[in-house]
Amino acid sequence: MQRGPSAFDEYSWVMNNKKPLAIRDMVVFENAISYRVPFEQRSVRLPLSDDGKEVTQIVSLALWDEK
Repeated sequence: MQRGPSAFDEYSWVMNNKKPLAIRDMVVFENAISYRVPFEQRSVRLPLSDDGKEVTQIVSLALWDEK
């Protein structure tokens, strides 16, 4: 699974809207070893600001649920 384009869009959304974003999706590793089954990933992207106006940084947290 390539999340690059989706992650870029998520970070861009946070920058443009100046709001947090929560995401839930399935991670599927291509060419995975047999024990790497698809699993749910929950993420949150939080905007941070040095001046209270513009987003200057984004912190991102992810939980991988490999039950």
